Amino acid sequence: MAFFDAIESLVQENHEFAKDIELCFAGRMDDGVIAKLKQPAFRSITQLPGYLPHKKSIELLRSSSLLLLLVGVDAQSHSMITGKVYEYLASGVPILTLGPKNGDAAALIRKTGSGWIFEHDDPAGIKKHLLGLWQRYRADRMGEINLLGLSPNADEIQRFSRRKHAQDLAKLFDSLAK
Repeated sequence: MAFFDAIESLVQENHEFAKDIELCFAGRMDDGVIAKLKQPAFRSITQLPGYLPHKKSIELLRSSSLLLLLVGVDAQSHSMITGKVYEYLASGVPILTLGPKNGDAAALIRKTGSGWIFEHDDPAGIKKHLLGLWQRYRADRMGEINLLGLSPNADEIQRFSRRKHAQDLAKLFDSLAK
């Protein structure tokens, strides 16, 4: 996968990057991904806590500097938006999306201004972007990647909140009951 190729290259080329980066993959994962993350280049920079309760996973999201959203490349994935996307949006943490640039998830990320989108097969682009984020992160010394060139649209993001959906559903039920 291009993301792992980009990270591996950056870690090997830049020891300071290797000191600053920490990857955490929670939840169920493909055996091939787990095997990759257990390789020497990733072993010291990766945490694999496994499946977490919802509350704990939300805490982990919110404490992160950058979230990784992986979208499949098959035809079905182009029009699929998982619940995870909405959790990511609600966290307020920038999202690095790997998947079809013309897919529905990518369109949502663009519309909300909440992250960046790269195709799965673009290790050079991903690497360049990650290096740029890291360099800005270090230069700012703020530890806040969300200050790095994004302009999240809070109103648009709010449209997808659970509260907003519950309000809309209540309005629909009220209109049906009349």
